[in-house]
Amino acid sequence: MEHFRRLQRIQEPQRGFTLLETAAALMIFMVISGMTFMSVQPILRATRVDAAYDQVLMRLRQGRQAAVDERRVYLATLLGNNQVVVQRLLGGNHGVVDGTGATTTVLPYDMQFLAAAGIPNTTLTSPDGFGVGGLAVQFDYGVNGGVTTQIYFQPDGSARDIHMNLNNGVVYLARADDLYSSRAISLMGGSGRLRGWRLYKEDRTGLNRWVQQ
Repeated sequence: MEHFRRLQRIQEPQRGFTLLETAAALMIFMVISGMTFMSVQPILRATRVDAAYDQVLMRLRQGRQAAVDERRVYLATLLGNNQVVVQRLLGGNHGVVDGTGATTTVLPYDMQFLAAAGIPNTTLTSPDGFGVGGLAVQFDYGVNGGVTTQIYFQPDGSARDIHMNLNNGVVYLARADDLYSSRAISLMGGSGRLRGWRLYKEDRTGLNRWVQQ
């Protein structure tokens, strides 16, 4: 008899999940996944903003430092709306490009060089007083004959244009749909110093202003 009962237990079908239970579990999983995805999107966007800013600032600083270390001229060019190309020149500002010393940095897909509407627009409120926030890339500020998207870093650490004029200026970065993603990097030609800035809205006045990073 005992043998018969054990045999019955073995032969009894094992109950699994019903189709309704499976569908309910899948629905719960999809809802939780959707909520998680939505909650991390602001974090991911902020990460891309910081990455774009860090990449541009680091690449320009590396170009300046390489010029000093190697006693060569390094040309930094901001191409289109999302690329930084740094090249070593052989023979000074008018020399040929040494292809072995070239690097290209591409910004994250939703970031670009952009002077967003709403950033401060006077020389008193722009980063280091360069320009009025009208151009996304404005190096060689106040000088005629140079190229506003190019910087020639010199062996003495200074930044100049192709004609050896001191090269001051600023570049703005932002996401097209987000004013407060705006960042800026200013350049002091005499020293080659690069400074980073972030746009904030003042609680007291409601005005937008640049704060040095």
